[in-house]
Amino acid sequence: MNDRNKILFPEQVSNKHPNSKEIIELAESDGITLTEIGNIMGHSQPYISQLKSGKGKAKVSDLEPLIYRLSAKLPGQSFCTYKVFKEASPQFEGDWEEQSLLAALKTESEKSELGRYPTGDDGFDFVLKEHLKSIDSMESKKNIFRSRASIEDIINQVEEALDSYFAEENALNKKNKEFEANLEKSVLEVLERMNHRYDERDQITIEERLNLVFERAYLPSVPPANMDVYYSKKTLIEACENAFHHLTLPNLTRNLSKFENTDEADLNLLNAPDKHAKRILEKLKEKQIIINEEKADTRNKYRLNKRFDKKSWKKITESKIEDPRLALPWNELSTQLFGGTVCEVYRSSQNSAYEINLTDAFKTWSNDINYQINEEEVQICGPVLLTTQIEKSKIIIHELHTNKFILIHTLMSEKFNKEITLLSKPLETTELLEQLNLESELSGWSEDITPIIDELRNTLTLKGYRVPGVRSIY
Repeated sequence: MNDRNKILFPEQVSNKHPNSKEIIELAESDGITLTEIGNIMGHSQPYISQLKSGKGKAKVSDLEPLIYRLSAKLPGQSFCTYKVFKEASPQFEGDWEEQSLLAALKTESEKSELGRYPTGDDGFDFVLKEHLKSIDSMESKKNIFRSRASIEDIINQVEEALDSYFAEENALNKKNKEFEANLEKSVLEVLERMNHRYDERDQITIEERLNLVFERAYLPSVPPANMDVYYSKKTLIEACENAFHHLTLPNLTRNLSKFENTDEADLNLLNAPDKHAKRILEKLKEKQIIINEEKADTRNKYRLNKRFDKKSWKKITESKIEDPRLALPWNELSTQLFGGTVCEVYRSSQNSAYEINLTDAFKTWSNDINYQINEEEVQICGPVLLTTQIEKSKIIIHELHTNKFILIHTLMSEKFNKEITLLSKPLETTELLEQLNLESELSGWSEDITPIIDELRNTLTLKGYRVPGVRSIY
């Protein structure tokens, strides 16, 4: 027997401590350097040198890559290959919640006189748009304001009127400044042309008379001092009057048409309506914030998505299914997600809402979701000890060269809607019998498993294995 045959293969050394020194020396005899051995094992070259000198023992998991490199062929003469199930995870699209709601909505709406909703190719966006439109319409009927115009419209009217007012006021101020400059210039030019001596009193008299003369010449191009006759001021006053109905503020004036009876406070407002308009705008915007918050609260109350528990959702999407028979059923997961939440969906403001139980909706819809299933090819090295068919399941037991056993269970998975093969870990004799009983419980086999276990116990006993309940005499 050569040195290579002394190597314990990975299947043989799972619970033993192989001789690290011998394995490393054998690798060197095959031309593998210590640096390359370190790369294969995932350790540094100094650590490999310590193992070679016998100063340490490597773990089986560390030595396995090197053993595989040295032992290309597995021991034994019986080999079988299986495609076995590793894990699976549900695949949810980004709009899974909307899909679930729509599926339930279509079913619920078919019970009503209006018929199925939505119809045709309309999706969640269309339903959401109509739903929010209905909510806003119902809320507007509860509006305490007397005007039909929205608060946003009133704000725009006052702002536009105020802008026009300032524009006209600036234009008027500009013309007044030009008038005063031209008047002063004209008077000075006449005085210079007179070019004669006069005392200070005469100069004042002359300037006053000249001002009167030139004022008559320039006045036609200057707007009158009373701005109330101008459109922008009237528009601003009207906008403020309209906004008055939306706010608990004093009116701009009690009677705009009778200025002779207007008191001093109202006259000040008439001469400077911009101050009143600014105050009105401030109050309107405060009111708008309150209305927007109320609107947001209402929409949030009747929202159609994002109503699931985020922690539960994260747990579901991140979990991996290692055995479909042990995975939580969707009815339990649905309850975790939505907790029986009922969602009201409005088709129009004139009709009652459809009441959708989101827990039931998700539970029904989830039956059609897809799974990402990972499988792998596995080579079993060892003879078949037992093959049996139990209902729709097939059980195969292999005897390994490590004096352990592998149990292979092929079954039809309703969750994945396909046949899958489950692979056990290497089992001791007692563990094998326990695993067979466990498979029976998980699969719900109706027929008695006892005859199969008795057959297996007898086979194990004849092959020289210690079996619980069987006394061995040597």
